[in-house]
Amino acid sequence: MVTSLIPVSFEEGNTWVTFKDDVYELHSFIEGGDYERQNVRKLASAGRAIALYHKALGDFEDPEEKSLPRYDNLREVLAFLKKLETSLNQDDQVLETKLKAIPHTIIHGDYHPDNVKFNGDEVCGIFDLDWASLQPRIRDIVDDVLYFAADRKSDIHGGNIYSLTQPCRISVEKSRIFVTAYCEEGELLQDEIRYIPWFIRMRWIYSKYSGTKKVPYEQLVLFF
Repeated sequence: MVTSLIPVSFEEGNTWVTFKDDVYELHSFIEGGDYERQNVRKLASAGRAIALYHKALGDFEDPEEKSLPRYDNLREVLAFLKKLETSLNQDDQVLETKLKAIPHTIIHGDYHPDNVKFNGDEVCGIFDLDWASLQPRIRDIVDDVLYFAADRKSDIHGGNIYSLTQPCRISVEKSRIFVTAYCEEGELLQDEIRYIPWFIRMRWIYSKYSGTKKVPYEQLVLFF
């Protein structure tokens, strides 16, 4: 049930007042609690409430159309990104300098479950070395966090770009297990650990970008 908002009348009988070219209206106070995302009843109620809202305003005529920005206006987003280009180029130069200081090695470059085979619980082979090159080793660490330690709806299939780039949730606990195991054989410096969140974001964005080359043109924007 959606409680109606009852305007409070002033002594003059009006329910609204103008102050410095702005219009204000006072409503009765409504008691309420917070949303709980695990509570499906509250979720259903939120769905019904917005449906009732839309239904109530179905025949409402806007007396003055507002030219509000559309968040799905891609041209506006692209125009903003162009403004950032100079700043991004400067930041990229600074970042490249910083990255040169962290450990480099020959990394795998495409470390995900479809490129690894197991014998029982132990890895018995690492395959597909097309992306092997001298780079910051943290890039392979981040691939492990994203593709091995993250939670997703279905298993990864390397030949399916939709599978590789499906939404996922980073698991801190699984990531901790991986990093602990990695450090049993190798090491991670504090400077490398500090860059992990940044590399996760960039890896995810780049995966979407590179994946656009593998989807039909008409699906390009939706995929990205």
